[in-house]
Amino acid sequence: DALMELGKRANIENHFAYSQASDSINTTGRLTIDTVQHIVKTQSAHFYLCGTHDFMTSMVEGLIQWGVNKADIHYEFFSQFQPLGDSAEQAESHEVHFLRSGTKVYWSPASGSLLDLAEKNGITVSHGCRYGICEACGVKLINGEVRKDENTAELNLKDSILLCSTRPISDIGIDL
Repeated sequence: DALMELGKRANIENHFAYSQASDSINTTGRLTIDTVQHIVKTQSAHFYLCGTHDFMTSMVEGLIQWGVNKADIHYEFFSQFQPLGDSAEQAESHEVHFLRSGTKVYWSPASGSLLDLAEKNGITVSHGCRYGICEACGVKLINGEVRKDENTAELNLKDSILLCSTRPISDIGIDL
C-alpha cells in the first residue's frame, strides 16, 4: 500500500512480481534482469531492490553488466545483513546498549546485523524486513555512530536507524 501511495505522489511506476500467481501482480515468477530491462528500458535510473542474497547478487551483477552506475543501485536484504561486492569492510567490536531492556552486548562483524544481535540476546524487535516490509525495524539511535550499508535505500526515518542494515562504528545506545 505504501508503494502504491508513493507512486501516486512521485514519478514512480510499480511493477509487482511474485513467485505464485495473485490478482495484484504484473509478473508471475521471479524477477529477472531481462524483465527489469523490458520494464525500465534505461540504465540511467535508480534501482531499489529488496530480497534474498541470491536474488540480490543476481540482480546487482545483471544491472552492472547492463551498464547501470553502482551508485544508482540500492538494496536491502530480507535476511541477515550481507554487504555485496566491495562495500564489506573489516570492523572492530563495539558495545551496543539496548537502553529500554538494560542489555549491554558487544557487536562484531560476525554478529551480523543489529537486528540479529538483538534477537540473539533475547530482545524482541518489531521487524518485517525478512518478508518485505521495510522500515519496521527502525529504532531511535540515542548515542554513538552507525554506518548503514552504502547500497541501502535512503528512507524517511528521522533520527532512527534500521537495525537490519546498519552496523556500529562506535559504542552505541539505542532505544530498544
